[in-house]
Amino acid sequence: MTRSRHMTTLGILGVAVLAVSAAGAAETITYTATTTVPGASPRASTVMVTLSLDRFSTEEERDALTRALVEGGQQGLLEAARANRVGNLRRVGDLGVNVVFAKQVETPQGTRVAFVAERWVTFGELYTGSRSTKYPFVVGWFTLDENGKGDGALYAATEISFDEATRTVEVENLGAEQMRLLNVRKR
Repeated sequence: MTRSRHMTTLGILGVAVLAVSAAGAAETITYTATTTVPGASPRASTVMVTLSLDRFSTEEERDALTRALVEGGQQGLLEAARANRVGNLRRVGDLGVNVVFAKQVETPQGTRVAFVAERWVTFGELYTGSRSTKYPFVVGWFTLDENGKGDGALYAATEISFDEATRTVEVENLGAEQMRLLNVRKR
């Protein structure tokens, strides 16, 4: 087989794979929001964020992540979560981080979406061994009304643990304040 014929065959196979992948892919759901960033000044600054979900997590995935947390602690959860990408969370200008869990529930107030993502960890945090590196997750939620608009909260640096006594998952936020998700919109 000549080189050009081989490359043509590979090109046709590549197009066929892309066509099959696109046909089987679910539509991504995108939400945008403005988040408040508490700071040293009396006025909080704001940052635009985008949550793009390829799908919502299944009950089996939730159970597997819970098992990983119970058996391996937060490190076990982090390792299991990295193999469980369901979307992307990004600030304006960033590539974003993997969303590793997302759940949608209908409530009397509207549609509630909760999600967990890996956290943005800066070089400075890693270099200095900052305490914040022990908080590798972002946890957030919001509720949308019938018009697809809403608000919620975002915890930018959280530690997740399992309390054996109460059999509950506990989330500890590094900061004293939550970040508010404002003007959440489904796009």
